[in-house]
Amino acid sequence: MKKITSIFVVALVALASVVVAADGVFQLVFSTTDVSLQAGETSTVDLTISKSKSYQKAKVEVSTNKLPQGIEVSFEPTGDDQYKVIITAGAEVPAGTYSVMIQGKSLRENRAAILNVTVSTTTKAVGTGQ
Repeated sequence: MKKITSIFVVALVALASVVVAADGVFQLVFSTTDVSLQAGETSTVDLTISKSKSYQKAKVEVSTNKLPQGIEVSFEPTGDDQYKVIITAGAEVPAGTYSVMIQGKSLRENRAAILNVTVSTTTKAVGTGQ
């Protein structure tokens, strides 16, 4: 019985360590992670920085890194820890799905999340001119 009790205590200590390690973390939460737009157009996604109780006062900066060619991303603050993410696909961006990494950085923690940006193109019909 002593061996089983010891294992149980060790398991509880390990579980408590996991909970403590997870404390102080923030997450990047998007209204959607899949964005569709036409080449030459702009779309927006809402971003909320969700913080744990002990991390409420921490300042988190958002940014992007190594964007696909022709894709532009900017951030417009809309409230405390809330942003409108503005995604623009240049007119010459080929049709396809592109991964855009959004990063959140604080003094102690870094987090990242991916937006899947699907760009489509329209083709203009050319008349035969009879």
